[in-house]
Amino acid sequence: MIKQANNIISDTVMEDGTRVIVKADGTIVTIKDGKTTIEYTGEKKAEKDRIATEEAAREEARAKRALPPAKTMPPDFSHLAVKERPLNVGSWDPELSAREMSNFEHSPFVLDGRRFESVEGFYIWLKFSGDATKQALAQKMYSYEAKKFGSSATNTEAEYEGETITLGGPEHHALLKRAIAAKLAQHPDLARRFADTHAREIIHDMGRPESASRFPAKDFTRILTELRQELVDGTLETIAGPVSELQRQAHEKIEKTRTYTVSELLELKRSSKECKKHSIDLYIEAFRDFPKRIIDVLAGGDTSLVLEMPDNEVLVITKRHLPGEFNPRQNVLHVIESGEVMNAAGVRAYWYTQPKADTSSITREHMKGFQEELDRQGYSMPSSRLDKLGIYNGGVKLLDAFVLKKMSL
Repeated sequence: MIKQANNIISDTVMEDGTRVIVKADGTIVTIKDGKTTIEYTGEKKAEKDRIATEEAAREEARAKRALPPAKTMPPDFSHLAVKERPLNVGSWDPELSAREMSNFEHSPFVLDGRRFESVEGFYIWLKFSGDATKQALAQKMYSYEAKKFGSSATNTEAEYEGETITLGGPEHHALLKRAIAAKLAQHPDLARRFADTHAREIIHDMGRPESASRFPAKDFTRILTELRQELVDGTLETIAGPVSELQRQAHEKIEKTRTYTVSELLELKRSSKECKKHSIDLYIEAFRDFPKRIIDVLAGGDTSLVLEMPDNEVLVITKRHLPGEFNPRQNVLHVIESGEVMNAAGVRAYWYTQPKADTSSITREHMKGFQEELDRQGYSMPSSRLDKLGIYNGGVKLLDAFVLKKMSL
């Protein structure tokens, strides 16, 4: 027995050299082979438990305060047949035409000699009437960056082509209709896809009450409905001709084009340079019952194969997982659909579809401008290879849905 201090009930060294100290507050200290362990009992344990419980409650409260507000979601119409669904125009919507007809969409157009990267850019350009510097910036913007930039504007009127218009008034809305019409006329494929939705109701429902706007949803959807009817009637034509002719040509092309299942095509192309470094046997088995038809192999990257589909779309197959709710930024080419398949051994492969972009016209100037845009938005891409980019609806897009990275501050 070792001499006890006032707060120690016992201090004992066992035969094996283990020292056990029992304190008056219920603490038991064990020292063995140079290692100390502490056990709390009685009132001391109760006090420690109380402190731990209170700290856990404080941590939970801190975590709840740090959570973002609950996200409202647009209504889900997926249970309806496509022809029965409303076209819910917005940059969040899974349907390609709904996203393309959003004012946020990066679809450059020229109106009265000025180039704008989006209808949203034109909208805020008007809001900054009288400020040439901010208007020049607005012309280059699209998506949420444009909306955020325009939020500081306080003008209630704008000067346009020598006329003064009231923002939110009939002349303002007529001018916005001209801008959207220019976008449609200058992007024939976009206009054709929009016309293909004819007869479906057009809505703009983000799943939350609409905030005050000089271009409210009722006027936006009315104008879109009018313009779609004009495309169908032929009173609004694209630079490639009337939409009815574009629809006929697209249908004829699909009818004449030979297509394959994914497995059939990969079996034929397994020895091609695009396929050689990929898990072709896995893909052939996993995509055996895949319903989408394929025309040809377009490209084979480091981790993905790109297959051409009818009607200007591509199928990307990969072993990298793309989250089901993935919605890339506006400077990344749209993802239309995505999913996964597996072979008999349970090995998974993943796929997603995108519209087909023009990769043949990309230049170093496109790459330089795209990287400057990413820098401004706080993003980066790890490669400056030209084959990473394509032109879609007149805008330069990153093709790989996985590549874009947020730069750390």
